[in-house]
Amino acid sequence: MIKKRSTTHEWDLQKQQLQAQLEAKAKDIRKRIETLREPDSNATLQERWISNIGRGVAIADGLLTGYRLYKRASKFLPTRLVKRKKK
Repeated sequence: MIKKRSTTHEWDLQKQQLQAQLEAKAKDIRKRIETLREPDSNATLQERWISNIGRGVAIADGLLTGYRLYKRASKFLPTRLVKRKKK
């Protein structure tokens, strides 16, 4: 079995192909993110309310998780950054 040696030209072609694939995937990801942010235009009033409630619950959950992480991390942060209550 003889290995074929690659040339710099082949590497450049492969690099261009991979770059094109990355750009296509990036466009697809941007498109999906844009559709996640906007509400469904065909949704009924009830579906929009349910969607907004779900979004609010997700935000509240994120805030609570962040607060809990902050409280745990404050034990390791220098006292200059976080003022602790004296017991």
